[in-house]
Amino acid sequence: HYIIIYIDTVFIFSFDVSLYLLFFIVTMLYVFAVMYSSCDAVFLSFFFFFLMIRRPPRSTLSSSSAASDVYKRQVSTQSTGLRQAAHFKPARHCLLPIDSMPLVLNPADPWLVPDICDSGTLSSGSQEDVAFDCESPTTIVAPPRSVPFTPTPRAVLGVIQIGTDLVMDSEGALLVAQIPGVMIRFAKIKLEREKICHQTYLEAYEKGNINTAVDSLSLPAGFVTHWGVACTSLSFELGRERLQSCFAEGAKSTDMWRGVLAALGALKLPRKKLAMLVPYIQEVGYKNARLLAMQGYEVTAFMSLNMERDIQASAIEPAFLAECAEVLAHKDVDAVFIGCSALRCCTPGYIQELEAKTGLPVITSTQAFLWHMLREAGIEDKLDGYGELFQL
Repeated sequence: HYIIIYIDTVFIFSFDVSLYLLFFIVTMLYVFAVMYSSCDAVFLSFFFFFLMIRRPPRSTLSSSSAASDVYKRQVSTQSTGLRQAAHFKPARHCLLPIDSMPLVLNPADPWLVPDICDSGTLSSGSQEDVAFDCESPTTIVAPPRSVPFTPTPRAVLGVIQIGTDLVMDSEGALLVAQIPGVMIRFAKIKLEREKICHQTYLEAYEKGNINTAVDSLSLPAGFVTHWGVACTSLSFELGRERLQSCFAEGAKSTDMWRGVLAALGALKLPRKKLAMLVPYIQEVGYKNARLLAMQGYEVTAFMSLNMERDIQASAIEPAFLAECAEVLAHKDVDAVFIGCSALRCCTPGYIQELEAKTGLPVITSTQAFLWHMLREAGIEDKLDGYGELFQL
């Protein structure tokens, strides 16, 4: 009885008469063995039963087992939630040119290769044809039209930032997103320690960590149109020559410190008197002030928050930074400079509101850096909410 049920099942699912005849012959052999053999009938029954229900061989792309095909269809149907068809065609193969079938295949798992069936649209084979099991009624649908592509970006900014920078990713992306046709990409420089100081940056440079960050954005080739190193203190600690050596010859590059100087120059301040707010330890903060003095600016009001790590600087409330800037603005200055890209002071509307409160132009490191990169890349768009600088 078990044998007859199994034969009927295979016949229903495979609809293969030759397979039915094969199992009929096996059944007859069983009957004759019981009648004329000296072996026990129970033993023969179990022998033929387990012979019939053993796990069938798996199908491959070159050969197929009907019983295995039944099992595959059951597994595939259960896993995908599709309704199982009442009848299936026997396993066979068809040839489909690769360029006419935009499907992604996993050759490591032949059971998951899509089944391609005759639909009247298959073209004749070529040298690059691939064979597929033609079992399920899959329809190949062509795209409605040629694939459209967005225009080439007007500019792509490649921003190289220190690994401890927690702010540029969001503030830079928010600013650039407001300029049509401009993209921004980020790469991190690995630092050996968190302390903001000359030794930290020098080690990163000497170990080639800056070069590694630049190389990580080298593909697609030529996609980045303008490069920039996004850290104020790293920029003036290492200097222009060291940073330029990290880029390919002829690459257009800048750094945050150069961006700050370019922004201050664009404001054309009458007396060049500045109020300066930085999060650095005194040593780094004083060096920043001396560098401004070397460029002809007079830092008449200076405030340093003595933070050793970027994570501390990034945790400072933006409202507190605004309070500090307002205090500095009363010291007879032409502009307020808030240094360090780790400070959260370049979100949409923040600088514009701060300028309204102080009555002075406000320059922040991130704002100046991105403005400079955009202008160097030929992007002259003006932006509201980012202060007087972005109206120039």
